[in-house]
Order: sequence, then C-alpha cells, then structure tokens
Amino acid sequence: MLLLAMGLLMLYGAGLGIRRAAMESQYQLLGRDIPFTLESAIEYRRVKMIFDTGRMPEVDTWIQHPEGVTVRETYEFGSEYLRAALAKCLPPAMSVSARLRWIEPAWFSLGIPFLAIWIGVWRRNWAAGFVAGAFYAVT
Repeated sequence: MLLLAMGLLMLYGAGLGIRRAAMESQYQLLGRDIPFTLESAIEYRRVKMIFDTGRMPEVDTWIQHPEGVTVRETYEFGSEYLRAALAKCLPPAMSVSARLRWIEPAWFSLGIPFLAIWIGVWRRNWAAGFVAGAFYAVT
C-alpha cells in the first residue's frame, strides 16, 4: 500500500510539475502578469469576490452593465468557495492571481491519481492504472 501511495503521489507531482513548467515558459514568453482569458477572468472574479467578501453578489453589474447578471441563475458554481479558502491558506505576500495560478494546476492534477486508481480497480491491473495516469500526467 505504501508503494501504491508513493506511486500515486509521484504521478501527481509529475503532472503538477509539468503544468507549472508550462506556466513558467509562458511567464518567460509573456511576462509575469499574464492576462486571463474571458472565461478565466470571470472565474477569477468570482473567486476574488468570495476571497475578499466571503460571498457572491446576487447581481453582478460588472459583467453586463448596467442591468447586471443574476449570478445564481446564470452560472454554475461551488468550487469557488473552496478555491477562495485554499487561496487564503497560501502566503499573503502572493497576489490572489498568483495563488490561483498555483491552485488551478494543483486542482486539475488531482485527476491524475484518481484516473490511475480508477483504471487500476476497473481493469484489476495497477500497472495499467499507472500507465494511464502517467499518460494523463504528460498530456
């Protein structure tokens, strides 16, 4: 079991490392203040509002001005509260966007060991699970 846990942790670390290396190459190419895409900017805004105030507004007038958007009718959300809580756990010297740029690949990379476990249990073959996890980690 210890070997299995270490292997899953290594797969997770490999996936996170690859995603962070890709981000570092983007930093070198575009600078440290990479703009968010529209969808990511809206997601960032929701997490930042929860980070700052602890809640989401009923109507967000900054998304569609002047009438605004009724947030709970327009968007599906839930993980924003978890990401805002995780962002508060990271060093205060980091900007909120830098914190989220660590949280997002870490969150996404959780799928790597879970995929390995799923394939390992489904196929009753842990080697197949690790191959699937490793493939997912590098793609």
